[in-house]
Amino acid sequence: MPLTPEQQAQLEALQAEATRPEPRTETGLAGVLHTILDVVSGAVPHLPPEAWGALHSAAEAQAPPVPEPEPEPEPEPASGGTETAGFAG
Repeated sequence: MPLTPEQQAQLEALQAEATRPEPRTETGLAGVLHTILDVVSGAVPHLPPEAWGALHSAAEAQAPPVPEPEPEPEPEPASGGTETAGFAG
């Protein structure tokens, strides 16, 4: 059954929409990841050093703050001789 001109136009519009690349954000963590994936996959052949610097800065801005390590507690002094440590031999 042949398509009407209206149906044919609608089919062509749907096919064009299906082949269009998905919209992507260029900002934030998602933008950084998309750019890195594009370079690694070969979709983008090369980025200049200043672009990598901007990506680095953007990634740093998105990273959560790293908590400072808590100080380790002071070890308790060892007490007793070999008898308390199980060396009764």
